[in-house]
Formats: sequence, structure tokens, C-alpha cells
Amino acid sequence: MENKRLSGLDEFREGMKQSGIYIWGEIMINIFVSSTFKDMHYERDLIHEKVLPQLNSMAAEYGDSVAFCDLRWGVDTNDLDSEEGAKKVLSVCLDEIDRCRPYMIVILGERYGWIPEGSLISETIQDRKDFELDELEKSVTALEIEYGALNHPGQLEKTLFYYREARGPMPEIYRQEDTAHWKKLQELKKRIWRIAGGKVRTYQVYWDEESGRPVGQERFAQLVTEDM
Repeated sequence: MENKRLSGLDEFREGMKQSGIYIWGEIMINIFVSSTFKDMHYERDLIHEKVLPQLNSMAAEYGDSVAFCDLRWGVDTNDLDSEEGAKKVLSVCLDEIDRCRPYMIVILGERYGWIPEGSLISETIQDRKDFELDELEKSVTALEIEYGALNHPGQLEKTLFYYREARGPMPEIYRQEDTAHWKKLQELKKRIWRIAGGKVRTYQVYWDEESGRPVGQERFAQLVTEDM
């Protein structure tokens, strides 16, 4: 078991060397986290509080380090109502995916997310090499997934997918926006299933009235740590 684990780490490390990502002589492994924001705070917090320390403890044995790109702290969403502000948000998302290639984590729940104007998406992707969309009416999260994983078959090997299933009633922030958004989310999930197949993992959460928060995300953190 130990030799197998070390072999996997060595392979992971060699892949990063080939990607040319170094910091002060060490390899910095950057992993992009893609999900909607408001309903996924607990999952994103657990990545930083639970998953990251374990990964860095293991990576430190090899002089390496791991970082997760969480755009909750990297994108100013206060200016989304302006065209220029929205374009900046889209560009930053795709630029960060490029910086983190080929590693990505995708988390999908019951929300599809904000859908920018199609013209903004078109302008944002027009200079992106080898990237085209059949449909421009996509959420930012869906755009990230298409650009970072589904459009590049070779990246599927380095992308982890997680679907959250809600058990019982949940507050509005965790529920679908409307029927149109829900339909698009189901189409996206089915597309991922078709392409990624067995790489999709699921976990369940439910609303705990006493604590006033969803519970069950610890299983998500466990899955991510095991998969990494």
C-alpha cells in the first residue's frame, strides 16, 4: 500500500514538473475550485480547513506544496451589473483556470448559477485558443467546467467531480433558481456523466434546524482527500 501511494505521488509530482510550475525551487500544485458561491461556502471552507492541511502535510515530505484557487476572494462581484465588470469577472475565471491547468475540482448542487449575457461570453472566449461553445446561454460555473474540463479530453484525468444531493427541505439559497435554471443544470450534469462517467462522486446533505446550517459536508471533505 505504501509503495503504491508513493508511486502515485511521484507520478503526480512528475506531471507538475512537466507543467513547469515552480516556486522558489519547489513545485506549487494549483487546483481550481469550480462551483456556485453562495450555496457552497461550507464545502469551500472545508477544502481549506480540512483537505488542504492534509495534502500539504503529505506534499511537504517531497518539498512540494498545494494551493486551491478559490475565487470567492479573487473576484469583485459588486460590479456585475456593469458590462465591464461582468467581462472582468469572466476573464479572471478563465485566466485562473489556465494558471491551474490541468487540475480542477467541480462541485454541483441544486443551483445552476448566474447566467451572463451571451454577448459577454462570446467576447470573453473569442481569443481563447481551441475553445468554442455551441450555446452561449451558460452560467459562469458551466462556462468554467466547459473551458477547464469538458473541452479538453486530456484534462478529465486531472479533474474531480462531486454532486451534492439534498435530503429533505432546504432553505431557498440551496434550492434551484427556477425551472429554466434547473433544466440547464440537469443537462450539464448529464453531459458530465456521459463524458466523465465513473469519475463523478456523490454525497448527501440535509438541513439541521438546531445548528441552522446544512450538515453532511464532512463526507465531501473525506472524498476529496481520498481522491487526491
